[in-house]
Amino acid sequence: VVPCAADFFLVLVKPPIAVSTAWAFGQFKFELTGVAKKTNILKHYLEIGDIAALGTACFNDLEPVVMTEFPVVRRVVKALRQPGASGVCMSGSGPTVFALCASQDEARQVWQTVQSQGWSAWVCRPWQGEAEAPDCAEMDG
Repeated sequence: VVPCAADFFLVLVKPPIAVSTAWAFGQFKFELTGVAKKTNILKHYLEIGDIAALGTACFNDLEPVVMTEFPVVRRVVKALRQPGASGVCMSGSGPTVFALCASQDEARQVWQTVQSQGWSAWVCRPWQGEAEAPDCAEMDG
């Protein structure tokens, strides 16, 4: 567990599709990825609690591959990129996309915007190593 100096929230959106991990990696062109990205900066931003910088630094090399084949993922990313979201990134091989938000109020505003699209969406607080993991729940409109 990487401790975070700031509390923050995630808005998770799962569009109504399935993406095969094998397919996503099969489409990925490893030789074309260019310069290796440094992931230690993500840990640094978590440790100092700089959620805005963390959001800017988040990346997923599979995201362009998946968005090309599944336009709904691109629409989810676009819908999440709004005031209140410090950063938006696809999780793993998709299709779930998350937005980082510095406060629960900001997360709730982002959630209200995306849930109107009919996508499954949740507001979560990342587990910080407390005795019990926090709940991740759908909001009540």
